[in-house]
Amino acid sequence: MSSVAEPAALGPDGFVRKRWTVDDCRQMIDSGLLAPGSFELIEGEVISKMGQGRLHIAVVTRIMTALAIVFGAEVIQSQAPIGIGDTDEYNDPEPDAAVLRERVTAYVDREPDPAADVLLVVEAAVSSLPGDLGAKARIYGSHGVQEYWVVSGERRELIVFRGPGPLGYASMTVFGESESAAPMSSPESLVRVADLLA
Repeated sequence: MSSVAEPAALGPDGFVRKRWTVDDCRQMIDSGLLAPGSFELIEGEVISKMGQGRLHIAVVTRIMTALAIVFGAEVIQSQAPIGIGDTDEYNDPEPDAAVLRERVTAYVDREPDPAADVLLVVEAAVSSLPGDLGAKARIYGSHGVQEYWVVSGERRELIVFRGPGPLGYASMTVFGESESAAPMSSPESLVRVADLLA
């Protein structure tokens, strides 16, 4: 495993931390130590996708339904990689929803390219809001995902990121529960924030 040769880093708590890579995680899947779909690799940390609570499930279902009305169900994938791990050894997120340029079946033999093939990424934030607004916004923006939405179940709002760049996104706009937002790739299609919330 490549994890043996790679230096570890001292964490803020004084403990030595190992920064995991995509290859490390793939090897752990192959050896049965990790189950596919049970984790995300975020900035070198293996983040467990613990059992989803009912609120998270309900919000993801609402998101998928709203996106299907705008884009059609065949271009939407859920909780699957979007190709970031192909070029970034420390990140391999699996967003709750991603709208692809082509049907999901066009990507059976390859991951979608985050900058060219991914039109919109959406995360449902029930207990993960700081990470979704911080690390994931940086990751998606720096890999060219043109638009990123975070549906906050607790705040009952939609946070929209646009203008991807090396450090994340140039703009962030917050829409309240009574407002609507339109995806950049379908500007005539207004999505009511209330329709995304459980």
